[in-house]
Amino acid sequence: DDRGEAVLIFLPGIQSIEKLNKTLRSRQALSLLNATIYILHSSLPPSQQRRVFNPTRLGEWKIVLSTNIAESSVTIDDITHVVDTGLVREMRFDPVCQLSSLSTINCSRASLTQRRGRAGRVKSGTCWRFFPKDWMANDQLEDFPVPEMRRVSLEDVCLQCLFLGLGNPEEFLATCIEPPSREQVKDAISLLLNIGALQPGGSAEDRSEER
Repeated sequence: DDRGEAVLIFLPGIQSIEKLNKTLRSRQALSLLNATIYILHSSLPPSQQRRVFNPTRLGEWKIVLSTNIAESSVTIDDITHVVDTGLVREMRFDPVCQLSSLSTINCSRASLTQRRGRAGRVKSGTCWRFFPKDWMANDQLEDFPVPEMRRVSLEDVCLQCLFLGLGNPEEFLATCIEPPSREQVKDAISLLLNIGALQPGGSAEDRSEER
């Protein structure tokens, strides 16, 4: 095989990527390794995302600093090493403060397995995990990622249900494969009523016309 080595480093967010990118570029060892650094996240335009597929030649290194977009959305075939921090940034809703924010949390077990599988697709690979061996046995670790509908505020979703004539949001959303809790939906409807986005007793058609 005349291809070089490629390292995929999973980081929780853009800020972490930029910090590590700056640190690596300041090291003289980078030039000695004949390495090229690429960054990858969903905010990059497609033209820049495609740069991570640039092939390497024997004696060259490619280092990709990525968010969880490289777990499954983007597959880089020539990755030979994966470095996993075990972290991800997700939008989470705080029902007490009634605010949504990006939070850095532990990955699910399924995500950790998926990340490990990014290495060695075209030749033997290695996954380096930056957490203790028994960490995956942690009872607080989710088996699978929590669906977005169960971790964000649902005001927009409820409005869409009504405007599209899908019926009562609570009843409609309950038919989802992994539905949000009834409390989440009720809280969203209550907030929409309080801010005047919905009128008590008004039909979906009436609300659409008012808007």
